[in-house]
Amino acid sequence: AGAQDNLAALRSDLNLSKHLDIIPEALAQIRKSNMFLLRGNEEGALARSADNPQPPPTGKVKGLAIIVDFSDEPGVLPISEYEEFLNGDGYTKYGNNGSVKEYWKDITGGIIEYENVVYGFYRAPKTFKQYDAMPYAEGAQEILGLALNWIKGKGFDFSTLSITNGNIRAINLIYTGVPPTWSKGMWHHMGTYDKFSANGVKSYYYNCSPANKPLQLGVVCHENGHMVGEWPDTYKYDTNTGTDGLGAFDVMCAIGDYLNPVYPNPYFLSMNGYGKTIDVTTSG
Repeated sequence: AGAQDNLAALRSDLNLSKHLDIIPEALAQIRKSNMFLLRGNEEGALARSADNPQPPPTGKVKGLAIIVDFSDEPGVLPISEYEEFLNGDGYTKYGNNGSVKEYWKDITGGIIEYENVVYGFYRAPKTFKQYDAMPYAEGAQEILGLALNWIKGKGFDFSTLSITNGNIRAINLIYTGVPPTWSKGMWHHMGTYDKFSANGVKSYYYNCSPANKPLQLGVVCHENGHMVGEWPDTYKYDTNTGTDGLGAFDVMCAIGDYLNPVYPNPYFLSMNGYGKTIDVTTSG
C-alpha cells in the first residue's frame, strides 16, 4: 500500500493510563491482516515462489490502465491527460518530472519501456463514499471486475498485453476520490485479482492509484514498483506514519517529492538487474 504521513489528531480527554502501547502480538496480527487483504497470503504475492516464478520484466512492458470515476466524485480531466501522464515523452504538466513511462525508463537505465493501454472513464455504479465504507480492497476489486468486463464488451484483446505465466502483468485501476484512512476502504494499494479471464489470459496483479487533478507521479510510481518491479513496501505495516523504514530515500517507502519521486533503493534495482552494480568490497 502507498505510504502516507497523516497523523491522527491528538487527544487529551481520553480516560487511559499514560505510556500504554499495543502488544507485539497484536502488531504482528495487524501486519499479517493487512498483507493478507492485499496479497492473499502472509508472505505476500510479491514473493517469488518456486511454483509460480515471476521473473523481473525487461524490454517492452504493455499494461492496462482503467480510469474510473463516481457520481459523487466525477472526473474533470479528458482521457488524453491520462494518456500523456502514463505514456508521454517530455511530460512536465503540473510540474511532474516526466511521465510514468519516463520514470521507468530512467530508473532501469532504459531496460524497461513501460506503456499502458488507457480506457475510461468507467463510471462505477456506487458512490465513492459507498465503496470506501466497504472492507479494505473489497470495493476496488468489485470495481475492477466490472471494469474489466466493460472493456471486454468493447472487444479489446487482452492477450495483446504483457503476459507472465498466463497472467496479465500489469493492471492500473486509477480512480477519482480521496480515500481518507490508511489501510481502510479505498486506500490505494497493490493486490491480486484472479477472477477475470478473456482471450486465453487471466487477471492477476493490479494496483490502485489516484486520478485526481493535478495528476502526480508519486503514488502511481510507488504502486507500480509493487506490480512491475515486485518490490515490497519498505515502511512498517504496524504504523501508519510513513516515516519508519527507509524514509524519503526509497519510492517504496515515503516516495519523496510526489512530482519527482525518488528511485527505488539500490538493492531492489540491482536485484532486478537494473542499473550498474560496482563491487566496492576490495581494499582499493
